[in-house]
Amino acid sequence: MLRLSATKQNVVKRIQDINNQALQTSKNVSARFQEKIKGTFMENWVKYWKNVFIDYKAVAVDVKEDMSNKPVKAICIFSFLGSLAYFAKNNPDEVNFRDACLSAANQLMLVHPNLQKQEPVQYLKAIEQCHNQKKLKRLNIGIASIIWTDYYSDSCHIYQADCPHLQVQYKHFKDQMLDIGFLNRWWILNHKMKNYDVNY
Repeated sequence: MLRLSATKQNVVKRIQDINNQALQTSKNVSARFQEKIKGTFMENWVKYWKNVFIDYKAVAVDVKEDMSNKPVKAICIFSFLGSLAYFAKNNPDEVNFRDACLSAANQLMLVHPNLQKQEPVQYLKAIEQCHNQKKLKRLNIGIASIIWTDYYSDSCHIYQADCPHLQVQYKHFKDQMLDIGFLNRWWILNHKMKNYDVNY
């Protein structure tokens, strides 16, 4: 038992000596590196990132203390940020809108024209016309998207198309909106496609 205890103490002491030696070596290397880059661009670069690290470390410490002191507030903030990240990840784009319109058109094609609801039919025809004329635009607001139609396509360069005073004004923008995308759904299209096979 005494022999095992002495062996254990020797092992612990050896490990401590190795750690101290490694720490001393690291300090020596750091000192030589600091001396080597003194007065050079590298020194300023190292100081800059060291200050950045110190600032972010201080922010992290403050955030940790705030979370400990106000856990409910921290949960609410992280839930809000998580929701924004989820909404942004599931924000649909132009390709998604095109796929949704083609899928809706295929569903209508399976219904006899006399039974088709005219509201989605006219809506899809207007979208297809704007698409063929290349006037469909997407406004990305991060967590949602707005599909709207411009007066002219990007390839059109007549005076009315290039003049900034003749573009779509903010007060008329709602009249140019076609759909709103949120959580991988196009809400106006889905609303108009309800009971698409009932014409009355």
